Amino acid sequence: VMAIVGSAWLIAKFSDPAALPIQKVSVEGEFSHLDPDVLQAVVVDAVDAGFLGVNVADIRERLLDEPWIREATIRRIWPDALHVRIVEQTPVARWGEQGLLNEIGDLFAPPSAEIPNELVQLRGPLGSETEVLGEYRYLAREISAVGLEVVAVSVSDRHAWVVNTR
Repeated sequence: VMAIVGSAWLIAKFSDPAALPIQKVSVEGEFSHLDPDVLQAVVVDAVDAGFLGVNVADIRERLLDEPWIREATIRRIWPDALHVRIVEQTPVARWGEQGLLNEIGDLFAPPSAEIPNELVQLRGPLGSETEVLGEYRYLAREISAVGLEVVAVSVSDRHAWVVNTR
């Protein structure tokens, strides 16, 4: 009984945000489109408990709401720190009017002003991103052999393909 009461008291004590408060937040990663200071502020704003009570899954979800973040890993470092590791999206193609594809064909949608214009333009029905990206990569290799560059690839709902080169 004493062990149960003692354990409950310790859990309650260390769940309190004032007990073992998070004092340091470090953000690591290679950033082209993200500001580490802004990311650090997001993490600090999301901390609502002490070291043991902080919900790292919730903080991770808040970070993943940012379209330029592909992966976020958060570790507690005893006794008062959080270490955040961010992997930024690497855009390889524009998708439709307002989106980008990363290197594995995942679609993400940053603000329109942040979409690079120099990327190849791909289009297709939703869910065909990986297929269109794979076909673009194949076509780009084949067409570059004759000195041309693929600038756009699109596929219609009826699977009609259009390739633009220069």
